[in-house]
Amino acid sequence: MAIALLGGCGHGQSNVAPIPTAALASRTSESEHQSTTFTYGGTRNGVLADACGSLDPNAARCTFSMRLDTPTLPGDAPPDAIRGFHPATLVSAYSLPSLFFGVGQTIAVVIAHDDPVAGLDMERFRAKFGLPACTKANGCYAKLNQFGDPFNYPSPDTDWAFGASTALDIVSGICPNCHLLLVEADDFTEANLATAVQTAIRFGADVVDTTWVDRNFSQNAKYNHPGHIIVASSTEGGYQGGVPFPAGSQYVVAVGATVLSRASNSRGWVDKTWAQTSSGCGTEPKPGWQHDSLCSKRTIVDVSAVGSPNPGVAMYDTYNEPGWMAAYGPGVAASIIAGAYALAGNESQLNYARSLYVFRSRLFDVTQGDNGHCGGTYLCTAKPGYDAPSGNGTPNGVGAF
Repeated sequence: MAIALLGGCGHGQSNVAPIPTAALASRTSESEHQSTTFTYGGTRNGVLADACGSLDPNAARCTFSMRLDTPTLPGDAPPDAIRGFHPATLVSAYSLPSLFFGVGQTIAVVIAHDDPVAGLDMERFRAKFGLPACTKANGCYAKLNQFGDPFNYPSPDTDWAFGASTALDIVSGICPNCHLLLVEADDFTEANLATAVQTAIRFGADVVDTTWVDRNFSQNAKYNHPGHIIVASSTEGGYQGGVPFPAGSQYVVAVGATVLSRASNSRGWVDKTWAQTSSGCGTEPKPGWQHDSLCSKRTIVDVSAVGSPNPGVAMYDTYNEPGWMAAYGPGVAASIIAGAYALAGNESQLNYARSLYVFRSRLFDVTQGDNGHCGGTYLCTAKPGYDAPSGNGTPNGVGAF
């Protein structure tokens, strides 16, 4: 039985100190880490930690990470004390029409496992930054298991819950008028995640936000949903990080991560390629709108947005117990792009990622930075026009979406 999502559904700059570039280069593997009051399953490097564990050949991992040097703040902390980019800053930097657009659109966030307090945490985040309420009570928010039931949720997991809270907070800030649907897969196998994606679309999602990566392309056909947009994050590891799934699918919009900084240009901001974002030549057929010369198959990525830890974005998560934190990673960029697509509201007329290539001039071109060594080619080096690490650029309003 379908669930109707009805009803309608801050600010400030970051004050997190930058992290030296050298601290971002290496990762030291550990099985489980604990820092004061919260746990995480991924690798740690100094004050940075991956929320989820290492990439398994037969399972997915989430693409969100956290800064460990942000103080654990209670829910009633004043906005100025909350670290990371706030919603209003992201909206301004990308010239997004968030105040009035997005009515009637539904964004689905698909994750593995259950976040038992996802809706409550999102309510606190939205209230803190002056966003309209989006709750089960007013029909704006719903949570389903992978089969579409609003009960019998999968087992909870603190790592994936961090990803759920981060994604819901970001899409809330980018598209505060959108309806939101959280769909939870039984586990992080690709088959169950693909089932959850299909359920999200069956229950009315216009845009699906997938913020995980794996190496298994066996479920690719299940991501072919014309008239809907499925957004997929790249992974970390730079140019040598490989082309993951689902970002490597020809049926999705693949998103890379940038570093967003203040600048003395007319925009007031500049995006540079983040050294950890992945790019390269994939294995799936090349879409007709991609015309780059060095990849005979699908090239990732198509578009990009901020995802670096300098300074990260503000998020709120109490299931893992930290409260207010700064998150980063390719998943952050994907959630921003998911919100931009929902603001545009054109998904029924779009042919997967094609509009990003046709209307490339309506994006902010990324021309600085690289994510590895590739002889200076566009596969790892930002250049005017299309390049693999940043795609066609970052949002400049919603004209390309």
